[in-house]
Amino acid sequence: MVNLPYGKHDLRVFLWVNFYLILKIVTATIFATISLVATIFAVYNAGPVIETKYFPIIDDFNVESASRTGDRLKFKGIYHKVRECKAYRVTAYLTKPGDSDSFDKTDLTTQIDTGTARPLGWNNTTDWNLSVKDSGPGSEFFFTIDYNCHPGWDSKFTSRKFTVPINGEAVVRGDYHDEDKR
Repeated sequence: MVNLPYGKHDLRVFLWVNFYLILKIVTATIFATISLVATIFAVYNAGPVIETKYFPIIDDFNVESASRTGDRLKFKGIYHKVRECKAYRVTAYLTKPGDSDSFDKTDLTTQIDTGTARPLGWNNTTDWNLSVKDSGPGSEFFFTIDYNCHPGWDSKFTSRKFTVPINGEAVVRGDYHDEDKR
């Protein structure tokens, strides 16, 4: 048996003090981990909302022209891009007549160039074609563009609602503008 320089009582005090020290370190590590996870969760939930409101990708979008032929709506837009991001998906939503909360969703991604980012400043869209088969008087459409700006999350632009023109009607630019910002 080895003789220790301290008695049994001293050994218990030494172990008890070290136990509290270890318990403090473990507790601090657990709380730091929980705080880090909560902060990351908050950033990833609040980040897209803050980014959309205070750092938009497009600050103005207007329909230049729109015409309807049968059940197809062909429209072209102009927009002001203020951030360097690359679009990877465009989705159009068409409201049902008399029900602005019900939408038909159409993927327009094949109608855009997802390979390159458009330059900053004013840009024109290509002609976008949208099926408006189920639309009637009072139907509206809007669209969203999903962007890849950074690795954190996807950024999104949502347009305001535009009225679907009646069959054969061509809508000129002025009918869709709130104001001309150029």
